[in-house]
Order: sequence, then C-alpha cells, then structure tokens
Amino acid sequence: LLRPFIASFCPWSARTIADVPQVGAVASADILSTSVGVVLALAFLITRNGSPYGWIFQDLIAAGFLMLMQRTFRLNKLKVATLLLCLFFCFDIFFVFLTPYFFHGKS
Repeated sequence: LLRPFIASFCPWSARTIADVPQVGAVASADILSTSVGVVLALAFLITRNGSPYGWIFQDLIAAGFLMLMQRTFRLNKLKVATLLLCLFFCFDIFFVFLTPYFFHGKS
C-alpha cells in the first residue's frame, strides 16, 4: 500500500534495483514499504500484551488491511463501498463488545 505513495514523492525509488526469481522486479519503494510493514508488525507483537500503546499499532495494521481490501475489490459504486464499510464497522463492534459474552469475559 505504501509503494505508490513512496514512488510519487520519491520518483527515484520507482526504479527497479533487482530482479528476484519467483518475485519479479523489486524497486527501492518496495523495500522501504516492506520494511515499514515489518517494523509495524514487530512493534505490535512486542507491545500487544504489556504496553498501553499496543492498540495504536493494531489500529494502523487494521486500517492498512481495510485499505488493501478496498483496493483489491476495485469498487466502482459508492453504495457498495458504503455497505462494505458499514459491515466492517458491525464486525468491529461485534468483536469489541459481544465476544466477551461468547468467550467468558475475554475480548
């Protein structure tokens, strides 16, 4: 998700720097965006249980996931996009408020 953003602000990063078998062409923007994703995931794994700031990384990962889903679906109608976002919202509300009833107080 970060690759187009990085490539638009740093045009030099869109150039291919390697051709990896089974992967294809790899640009500097790919390496930078992958490293940002790995750092985010590691920060979440480290802070998820003991730190009060773990939710920030979880929200960033979830926002990236939702943007990836919208990009993957290529929605051409606003009604469909709105419906999917409302469903994602209900899904989130279910997991935050209703899972303690199913899993005995643990959400």
